[in-house]
Amino acid sequence: MQVKCTHIRTLWPKSGAEESDYIIAVYRPVPFSEIEEEFVAKGNSLPTDPYLDVTFQGKLVQDEKRGPAFVVKSYTTAVKKTRASVLGYLSSGLIKGVGPEIAKRIVDAYGLDAIEVLENDPEKLREVKGIGEKTLEQMIESLYNNREIHSIMKYLGQYDVSINKARRIVKKYGARALEVVKNDIYHLCEVDGFGFITVDTMAQKMNHPMNTLPRVKAAAEYTLKENRASGHLFMEPDDFLKELKKNLNHKDASYKFAEADLRPLANEALETEKITYSSRSIYLTKDYGYEKDFAEIMAERIYAERHAEQEDMLNLQIAGSGIMLSQEQEKAVRMALTQNTAIITGGPGTGKTTVLNTFLQLYAKMSKGRDEILLCAPTGRAARKMYEATGYQAYTIHKAFGLGSEDDTQHSAKKYYDLVVIDEFSMADMWISYQVLSAVSHKTKLVFVGDAAQLPSVGPGNVLHELIQSGAIPTVQLKQVFRQAQGSSIAENAKRISEANPNLVYDNDFIFVPAENQKEAMGFVCKLYQKAVAALGVEKVQVLTPVRKRGECGANNLNAEIQRMVQGDPEKGRKVFDRYFCEGDPVMQTKNEGGVNNGDLGTISEASYSGVKVNFYGLDGLREYDEDGLRILDLAYSVTVHKSQGSEYPVVIFPILREHAFMLNRNLFYTAVTRGKNRVVLVGNQWAVREAIRKVDTLKRRTLLAARIRANLGQLEGVELCESEELRKSA
Repeated sequence: MQVKCTHIRTLWPKSGAEESDYIIAVYRPVPFSEIEEEFVAKGNSLPTDPYLDVTFQGKLVQDEKRGPAFVVKSYTTAVKKTRASVLGYLSSGLIKGVGPEIAKRIVDAYGLDAIEVLENDPEKLREVKGIGEKTLEQMIESLYNNREIHSIMKYLGQYDVSINKARRIVKKYGARALEVVKNDIYHLCEVDGFGFITVDTMAQKMNHPMNTLPRVKAAAEYTLKENRASGHLFMEPDDFLKELKKNLNHKDASYKFAEADLRPLANEALETEKITYSSRSIYLTKDYGYEKDFAEIMAERIYAERHAEQEDMLNLQIAGSGIMLSQEQEKAVRMALTQNTAIITGGPGTGKTTVLNTFLQLYAKMSKGRDEILLCAPTGRAARKMYEATGYQAYTIHKAFGLGSEDDTQHSAKKYYDLVVIDEFSMADMWISYQVLSAVSHKTKLVFVGDAAQLPSVGPGNVLHELIQSGAIPTVQLKQVFRQAQGSSIAENAKRISEANPNLVYDNDFIFVPAENQKEAMGFVCKLYQKAVAALGVEKVQVLTPVRKRGECGANNLNAEIQRMVQGDPEKGRKVFDRYFCEGDPVMQTKNEGGVNNGDLGTISEASYSGVKVNFYGLDGLREYDEDGLRILDLAYSVTVHKSQGSEYPVVIFPILREHAFMLNRNLFYTAVTRGKNRVVLVGNQWAVREAIRKVDTLKRRTLLAARIRANLGQLEGVELCESEELRKSA
């Protein structure tokens, strides 16, 4: 059955829901169609743009919930022959270099034939004011890419591959995209948005054999990537084989592996260049390299320091600085001055900033000048906080070391500084830590500052914890909460939480609002947010939550509710998968890309058909996002505690309920509370508060960094314990 129609409204996914290719929407048929009234259509990647005429192929079925519904098997689209529709298409961002103003000029020049001119005679567009060589090159490149996208869609569209995913394939492989995919369908697992099970289901429909090495290799890489997403760097063989078999024998798999048949293929998969098997540990090769090389470099730094003629700085009179220090603070300052590698750790109010300022003041007297001192932090917001606290210019680690995303093949260039200080180092994962250590000289003094009681990094590894556990790096832990923090119940409660003491102090700075359930808590959170923003501004208030997806107090739902409250009519913004991005919305980037880090926050300064422009806190200039780029942008009225690491806000609002029990633990609660600078508001029930303080995160991240540092140092010192023995002891 065939029906020609136009989109009216989308029923699924709901606003705030996860990005989904599955669409349920209402369409209006053209006159004299076989279907006479508005109807519901269901299918993957259905077109929802108002400027398109759509022709569906499929069949009518009876839906239990919605009555008659059209199940779409395939479809074609064409831009409506109206000025508004042609203008809408050209302004949509599909053609790079064409924004709303250029689109209007093209339509003014060529009317309803504008699209035909663009596709068939683009050189003619030179006649349009504002289209120079660079813009025309962008437009032509977009056309070529769009043709390759259409080729991919012809080949894979029948397997539910959306237009956005086709764009990602072309972005990854360029003009060879179709050739690469035809050669080995499992190459798609390298493209963002294609998991192994999705690709495997496509391979089955293409009648590919299922008991082959390429399939097992793809599943092995997927298994290790999933393990990596949980923060681990390696898997033990038994766990790896179990998860590999589970992924290969997924519920839709037509072929089920027996373990005896799988073992030889799994062993072959371990010999590929992307996987490394060492000391009974299975790594993605890149992660093995980061951990191994970092440990070797760190051990060499420590060994060189132990056997060097150190300049005696202890004769410096710290008292002469005019700053009163406690014994542990003075110990930390002396350690940082006299050691080439040092760690300073402690909770809020313990004086890390005082120690850092005293250290920098004394170090500056002995160094050649500020030009040879680098201060940096994992996020723009943390770097700005560092600058405000010290007076020294501070940068993100990515900017300081010239880093892009982890997918980039480039390594950070060698940096020649006398001193590098990195704050909020608990946020640094294995990759970024390796990039820093490999870029600085052995002679560069390194000071790591962080709070070891916080959650570990979002990325894999647990570097700060492992450095401390190695016992090789001089470390001072600041424990005493000082007078300047007294009266701040936030600092006092953070200390109590870290000590597993459930008797928290409640006052004007640390408030508890009781709520019976998630729905009631959501209402309180929204009202509290509205009141706080009215008084302080959007940048100074943050809603945190333990979870992203589940229930009314998950970040996704809170974002949709608060946006609706703030914006009134979110539909005036840029629509992507039934989510809306509006001018003034706070947003967060969810991947390291384009000079912006995973977790960086900003505000949308402009939202239009072609995409959005974002001003990120602590970063210069605006960042632009087209439709595909918006997949790495989330609303940030509410963010998860994990995503808030390294940030500090004057006011934090945190729903904590019994329904969150599966996620609650001491590290998470501690991290949430310590994000608040002036006020923390808990919304929920006391049972959940007590449970969060009681429960320790028992999931130890699988990393051998501490053991590798000890093993390498032992070899340099001439200790006969070999690396493999040390690693076996730690595994």
